[in-house]
Amino acid sequence: MISAISNTSSLRAVNAINDAGANIARSLQRLSTGRRINRAADDPSGLIAVTGLQSAETGLNARIHALQANQFVVDATEGGLGSVADLLTELNALTVRAANTAGMSSDERQGLQIQADSILATLDFLGNTTEFKGARILTGINAGTLGSAEYTVTVGGVEQKKNGTLADLRRGGALDLLSGDTAAAQKIVQAALSGISTRRAALGAESNSIDSQIRVAQVELANTAAAKGQLLDTDYAAETSMLVREQTRHQAAMYVAQLAQRQRAESVLELLKGIPLSTR
Repeated sequence: MISAISNTSSLRAVNAINDAGANIARSLQRLSTGRRINRAADDPSGLIAVTGLQSAETGLNARIHALQANQFVVDATEGGLGSVADLLTELNALTVRAANTAGMSSDERQGLQIQADSILATLDFLGNTTEFKGARILTGINAGTLGSAEYTVTVGGVEQKKNGTLADLRRGGALDLLSGDTAAAQKIVQAALSGISTRRAALGAESNSIDSQIRVAQVELANTAAAKGQLLDTDYAAETSMLVREQTRHQAAMYVAQLAQRQRAESVLELLKGIPLSTR
């Protein structure tokens, strides 16, 4: 059927123009935003998956941040205990020197006691003031709690067992370096060092555990981000190829629409030319 009103070929070409134009607009949007999914209509199921992956990514980032913050506290605490261990090592050296009474003058022993008192005061100060982000991290570190150990003293010819701490090494204490039992003093200092070393070892193990958890979370985060990228990010190679194809389709459809219109018009005019003049 040849019609001067309806032109099916032209309508089909126009539909192709519209379709190619929509695809071109979509490709240009994806290329400009860098995202394959810019609205739910682009990929409904993909949008659901991306939303879930984004939520997981946010959770993993928060988890990593929390683990890192915890590790900072652990490392700061271990560093503080390292300073305590250094002080105790120095104190241990003083007790060893004090035990060697041969050839040591009273003034020298006084000097050793002054140093010991200074170390014990420093331990108390560290325990009461060392903080990380406003929180005390060396609670329980003081001369009255460190180095708990049992020792024996003789009172009126009778041996008595007592439980001592570093506080007993202060001037006037039962184990000071002037007249106290230096062997028992060494035992208490060694017990204090052992306790600090145990705490540091536990913190080291905790730090290693946190390191492992952070690495696992980072790997999971990388995999999650990669999966999200596969769904969400624009594939520029594929999208550029798609754009060129749709532009070609659009231009071809434009030409076909114009050609269809011209050919239909020419066909109608040719038919009209065949009508006798008397009929016109």
